[in-house]
Amino acid sequence: MNGGDFPSTTTSPSIVAEEITGRFLNVISLFNQAIPLIAIQMSALDVGGALTLHATKVLDLALPAPEEDDDSGHETDRSYWENRAHPAILKLTDQLLELINEEGSNVTLKYNKHYIGLQQAGLANNFITFRPRKKNVTLEARIDRTDTLDSAIENWGLSALTYDKRWRRYRVSLDSSDLASNETAIRALIKMARGIPVDDALDATAS
Repeated sequence: MNGGDFPSTTTSPSIVAEEITGRFLNVISLFNQAIPLIAIQMSALDVGGALTLHATKVLDLALPAPEEDDDSGHETDRSYWENRAHPAILKLTDQLLELINEEGSNVTLKYNKHYIGLQQAGLANNFITFRPRKKNVTLEARIDRTDTLDSAIENWGLSALTYDKRWRRYRVSLDSSDLASNETAIRALIKMARGIPVDDALDATAS
């Protein structure tokens, strides 16, 4: 939504409650950012005899600021990437898209000069992006960094690249064998990028 008197900013609807349960988070996350929403849990604290409100943001599905490299002037098509990446890697990217949509999305690939993003109803929705290479594809998932997830990725045996602090993205290098050997881990990353809480997504990998 537009910021009104401040067009360079955006505003998002917020829910403020005394208690926000895991079931609530799961239901809201299913919207997959179609509805930008922030959930804030409020609690009252007694500090030196004074009543103080403490706010904790437990969910943030606000639409992200446009990424600088998502330049509409650099939009390409599939043939552009067919000349840059191996056909098997583009097929792998298609298979990863299928996993994304199996997890509740309805997105298609959006081909740009520097990466392949996602779009929904014609609008960019880059919670996951891809950078296909000759021998592998880099999957970039927009997730806030945590020690818990760092350890999980290491235990999964995924080929992790440096975390992108600027765009808040975990980056993993995947080849065709990863789809068979690490599908559960890849699905977990997709869920987290869609807004499912990290602990809930990790619990699913253990079940």
